[in-house]
Amino acid sequence: MAIEVEKAFMGGLGAERVLLDPGSREKLSKDFYWYSPVLEKKLHDKLADSIILPQSEEEVVKVLEIAYAHQVPVTVRGAGTGNYGQAVPLEGGIVLDLSKLDRIVEWGERWARVQCGVRLGILEREARERDMELRIYPSTYMKATVGGYVCGGSGGIGSITWGDLWDGNVLEATVYTMEEQPRKMTICGQELHAYIHNYGTTGILTELMIPLAPKTEWTQSIVFFEDFMKSMEFCSTLSHDDSIRKRLVSPHEWPIPSFFRPLKKVIRQEQAAVLLETEEGTLSQVTELARTYGER
Repeated sequence: MAIEVEKAFMGGLGAERVLLDPGSREKLSKDFYWYSPVLEKKLHDKLADSIILPQSEEEVVKVLEIAYAHQVPVTVRGAGTGNYGQAVPLEGGIVLDLSKLDRIVEWGERWARVQCGVRLGILEREARERDMELRIYPSTYMKATVGGYVCGGSGGIGSITWGDLWDGNVLEATVYTMEEQPRKMTICGQELHAYIHNYGTTGILTELMIPLAPKTEWTQSIVFFEDFMKSMEFCSTLSHDDSIRKRLVSPHEWPIPSFFRPLKKVIRQEQAAVLLETEEGTLSQVTELARTYGER
């Protein structure tokens, strides 16, 4: 990137918000793309020319204006926990790191309005203090940002009850366009589908309104089956049983359970494992149902 472009960004935001050192560029130009051996080969050498760290919507607009004026490619990043390579810059340019937009703007009755850089783990903790909880969230929720999840995710823990992101799990989004004069748009309803799981390519999301559920106390458990198909039948029946509230029903055929290192002490060799999160007090129902399908 040309020196005059770097100076333009520094002049617009301040030198401390523009990272040019190789360590920062290497770290923040990557996500978990290396989960895929195909993407590892294609993306390992991709690198941004600089990392930009705005701290307000006004600064986001300034960055977009400068990038447009100098025809600099923009790659939007949250916490980089995705594994599709969506936060990796393919043509240099800048990585627009939005993790500093991390303010919870407003609490409502069963919803929260947040800036895109709020971490889902923090939002879940603070929602539970208000007798609410996230409807759905990814396994990386302690690090993942709300904006990154909406732009790069789809379903997650809670989807067994609430569906995917586009099933009413995003109520509204503030989006900026990539133009000479970036436009601020408020998106809701069916129009949101053009911005969910699109990696920021259709617009830069800076603020979101997320619906919340009533707080529930959950119990985590694991059920083992020698027959994987029996475990699937159990999961199907449990999933359709409305008498048991669920946040997670996740079946895994052997040897996948062997890779769950934190659960190494309890995993049973050569058996399918079903990971569950059900409402506190329903474990006896779950156990009884599992036994009818040959639980071991």
